[in-house]
Amino acid sequence: MSTLFYESLAMLLFTLLAGCGRQCFRPADELATFRILGVRAEPLLATEGQPVKLTLATADIHPRDVRVAWWVCLPPDNPDDCLRRPPIAEGTAVTITAPPSYITGDFPQPPSADDASVPPDAKTLDAAMPDTAEPTPQVHLIGFACAGGEIGPPAGSDPSPTCVGNDAQGWVFSYVLYYASLQLPSASNPKIVSVRFGLPGSEVPIRLEAPPTVPRCADRTGCPSYAIEIDTVPSLSGDNVPSDGSSGPAQNSSITVSYLVDHSTITLENSSLPDPPCPTALGPAPAFPPGQVSWMPPQTAQLVHFFIMVRSMKTGGFAWTERRVIVE
Repeated sequence: MSTLFYESLAMLLFTLLAGCGRQCFRPADELATFRILGVRAEPLLATEGQPVKLTLATADIHPRDVRVAWWVCLPPDNPDDCLRRPPIAEGTAVTITAPPSYITGDFPQPPSADDASVPPDAKTLDAAMPDTAEPTPQVHLIGFACAGGEIGPPAGSDPSPTCVGNDAQGWVFSYVLYYASLQLPSASNPKIVSVRFGLPGSEVPIRLEAPPTVPRCADRTGCPSYAIEIDTVPSLSGDNVPSDGSSGPAQNSSITVSYLVDHSTITLENSSLPDPPCPTALGPAPAFPPGQVSWMPPQTAQLVHFFIMVRSMKTGGFAWTERRVIVE
């Protein structure tokens, strides 16, 4: 029964994503539409019957109100029926009571909002669950985010909600909530301690409320590139992070960093990583080990927004922050 449930759920969400306008975004790190960045659970590891705060992180090319609905989908429920029932909560940040968990270790899993650049039919539980040899108690949640509109009922035979409004965009996402267990007794979300920005070798910490100013890049061949570095605190003592954020990508790091920026793109220094197969609106891609990335200002004067996301591949922990740069 559980195997059938997960196969059905993975296929359902693949269909929903296609129905909601699944498309590739190139360059993957350029913010050009409404995007889902990830889900943060606090505490990261749930305990049955105890409250858990879930926050959906999003980004958009222009300010729009975002409506979010959440469902818990447990085997042997039919996933279609899960979405047709009333949601358990609504809002970008909600607190739920952790339901009873279940254990599975080898079934296909629906796409996670934390790693949705991977095609849903290619994702497996092993790629998303904590790095432990034993199955981990968990619960799957399904969500629907609607930017610039109102959440409406399903249309026709499609089980997904609708996003009603002029120029409104709606995306289905999912999240796996893990529970504290003998295999993973404790963990916390990673933290972004600082973001540094500047010409290479002259980077300084920057804050959201005090954006630096740089000249626009009228001549693409002669413009300087600016470096962006971050410092993080891991979610587990076993997470591998560079000791110096300016030292470049860490080898075999279990902390990955993703970037989204509007009006321009990001470049990873000294990277030989391939392009992701199909970056979608459901998450920033590609994901890199922590290190230094470079950015070149656009040709026109404007305010540029950077979104930086940090994930632990061991625990599923998530953190994000925003920074801005004034281009004049």
